[in-house]
Amino acid sequence: MKERSKKIKQMRVLPVFLLAVIIILQLLNITNTIVNKKKGYHSDEIYSYGLSNSFYQPFIHSNSVYGEEYLKVNEWFSGEVLREYVTVQPDERFRYDSVWYNQTQDRHPPLYYAVLHTICSFFPNTYSPVFGYIINYVCFIVMQIFLYKLAVNMLKSKYLALLLCCLWGFSAGAVDLTIFIRMYCMLAMMTVIFMYLHSEMYRISRQPGQKPSIKMYIALITVTALGALTQHMFLIVAFLTAVFFCIYYLVKKQFKIFLKYGFSMLGGAVLSVLIFPSTIPHLLSESSNVESLSFLQQLFLTYRYSLRDIAISVIGGNIVFLCMTVPVFLLIAAAFLIPILYLLRDKPEVKKILSKLKSLPKKFKIRKLKKALKNLWCDIKKIHPLFYLFLICITVIFATTAYSINFIAKGYVNRYLFIVYPLAELILVYLICFLFRKLKCRRTVVTIIFLAIIIYNISGNTVTFLFDDTRTMDSIDELTAGNECIFVEKTKAETWLVETLPGSVYNADKVFMTYVSEDESITEELASLKTNKKVYLFINESAKTDVDGTDYFLCYDNQKDVRKIPADDYYDIFRNLPYSTMLEYVGKYTIFARTYTIYELA
Repeated sequence: MKERSKKIKQMRVLPVFLLAVIIILQLLNITNTIVNKKKGYHSDEIYSYGLSNSFYQPFIHSNSVYGEEYLKVNEWFSGEVLREYVTVQPDERFRYDSVWYNQTQDRHPPLYYAVLHTICSFFPNTYSPVFGYIINYVCFIVMQIFLYKLAVNMLKSKYLALLLCCLWGFSAGAVDLTIFIRMYCMLAMMTVIFMYLHSEMYRISRQPGQKPSIKMYIALITVTALGALTQHMFLIVAFLTAVFFCIYYLVKKQFKIFLKYGFSMLGGAVLSVLIFPSTIPHLLSESSNVESLSFLQQLFLTYRYSLRDIAISVIGGNIVFLCMTVPVFLLIAAAFLIPILYLLRDKPEVKKILSKLKSLPKKFKIRKLKKALKNLWCDIKKIHPLFYLFLICITVIFATTAYSINFIAKGYVNRYLFIVYPLAELILVYLICFLFRKLKCRRTVVTIIFLAIIIYNISGNTVTFLFDDTRTMDSIDELTAGNECIFVEKTKAETWLVETLPGSVYNADKVFMTYVSEDESITEELASLKTNKKVYLFINESAKTDVDGTDYFLCYDNQKDVRKIPADDYYDIFRNLPYSTMLEYVGKYTIFARTYTIYELA
């Protein structure tokens, strides 16, 4: 008996130990990506800090549609403005009223920002990407634990659940989620926990005489509310799931569970609105007018891009390309072989091949075909209902992404799909297991397939938020600390990019943001600086063009008229500033996917 109990304990402890090892290895892989591959930060990552820590000032650019004027372009302003935007001041620590206000002006719920603000409050006057990564790492660990538990419920195998966690954690999608300092990793975690609770609800409902406990309903209310407070898109998944399960309970005539479940889901959603009432105006305000034909065209393109990104992020780019290429190659080969076989039909060797091909239909008798289809239908009926729910959620999220892109973002982004990445991975594993369900060596075949995908993902996954660039400098913190900086963008419309500077220039003494122009008033303002410190000029490389070996700056007087200013003439504007003593090349650095050429002026 003692030996048997020891074996049972070992069987329980071993999967937990293996899952812990897998998670540690995956976190090391993610850390390696951050340290050695990530070269910059998205503007949204800077907004995460600004919306969390800036005291009652969600945005700092004067042209922002959200707030009042605070920071103006073509004027010198203190670098302290940038610093205070992304850091918590000593007398503003744990000020969640500010976090709530900032999010009423933005389009996202406040939970993630409140957590980030809490961490930053322990380190006042300090900016570090590590604060954001801490949240993502914790969310990644919790997500993996509940993904494992969800997979055990659906796949009925701890071994396959471990394979799924291994496959997901090493995928490009998981790396993207974790290295992107935004609420999406927390959102994916909430979604996985939410789906695990529903897998438990389904498991309990299948067992005679058992009913969900009060703790289960409290957990549903809590997770639904927290998910809705993380990102509005969670409400879509919650609504679809609620409808799916309500129909299920009605069909099964489990009316008491139907009422308790329905009120629990509704209670979670209502609770989130009571905590953050701006949810309703946020959801109702996102509208615009777009021609129906254009929308339908963009809808098709968005679905295609969404499928591509899901496939690349979950499986891997080259594998997807291979899967698409093989059928095309077979069709091309058939197109060549069929005429050749017809022309050589009198040859003995060809006759044998043709006779074998003709005999193939006879081997597959109608009775056998009917039996095979009947068996297939029986197997399909055994598929876990959550499999279909996940497919529905992914399809609707695709449609929502299309709406968001065409009506709001006006450009394709993959981060709106992050919420369904883990579900897509689970669907993939479930589908592969289903396809090889009757093989005697199913476990071996499935393992080989998954290990091949895992090895590929580790060696060459396609991660979005790395910002590969041509920089020659690892950091400009020391360069800009306590000094003056001038940033020249391509056009006036790009001056909002000043809000992406705090992550790299938050220690500068003074900053000037402008665009390519020969306006004398701008030159006068540039000349007004009185300083004995170093002055650095940052010029966006996209503002320049090469014509027959000569550099020109593009000056956009308006959207239609573009003037070419010889580079030497434009540089003279800065050479002739009162405090300018040189125009010496320093290096190149990238901030939010735009590379600056840096010169020292004084």
